[in-house]
Amino acid sequence: MKARTLHSYLRVMSALLGAGSLLLVCSYFVLSNPQDKRKVEGIGIAKSSFQVLVKSQPDSPLLVTLSKAKNLQEPEIDLLLQNQGDRVVRAYTIGHEVVSEHSKAEGINFRNLRTVESLFLPGEARAESIEGFTQPDSEPIERINIYVDYLEFDNGTTWGLDKFQSAELLAGQRAGARAVLDYLNEIRKEGGAMALTKVGKLNNIPISPPKNQSAQWLEGFRSGSSILEEQFRAVLKTGNLKETETVLRRPFDTSDRR
Repeated sequence: MKARTLHSYLRVMSALLGAGSLLLVCSYFVLSNPQDKRKVEGIGIAKSSFQVLVKSQPDSPLLVTLSKAKNLQEPEIDLLLQNQGDRVVRAYTIGHEVVSEHSKAEGINFRNLRTVESLFLPGEARAESIEGFTQPDSEPIERINIYVDYLEFDNGTTWGLDKFQSAELLAGQRAGARAVLDYLNEIRKEGGAMALTKVGKLNNIPISPPKNQSAQWLEGFRSGSSILEEQFRAVLKTGNLKETETVLRRPFDTSDRR
């Protein structure tokens, strides 16, 4: 085969191999590109593929459907979430399991909807994207399983297996935020706005988490304290000391309305 003919043939084959299809099977949404290995005049062409399976959870108040999946070296998955229950959701966790031939890795999209405006209302639908997947042992990804792991409602009740201990994460996050607020309010009470300015010049606000807590709780504590500390420092940079009062009075999330 002549070089020019071979080059044209390879371009056609490459275009064909890049095509994908979206297929609905039973209760799962499946995105699949069949694995294909072909040889053309001694040249190997390999196509990696993966499936996206959204687990059927009929009792879940949160309905998850697959919108789009990009079959790239670093996959990106777009989902549509719908609150099909009758309760307001203020936190949720979408779990994912990345499966290869010999191993698997897991991760989550955790959302604490901290403001009243961001609460997930009954009947509402919103987009969710998952990216940055861990590829197990550098093997090609074969399948990505998606499911709802945890929900917290606006009345404090919860739903789900909570495999990833999101309840602990939330508790730690709220405790970390409260610790920063309590510390700053005490400083303000003793020394006023100027004392708060001095605290803002410190590298870190001197608070420590309590002992004998789970790793997930401690991760949440660090997260919550960091969020409040960043908000406090951002206000100080504006030079509007009166605005710090607003930060100190504002609840961290809707579970802590003051």
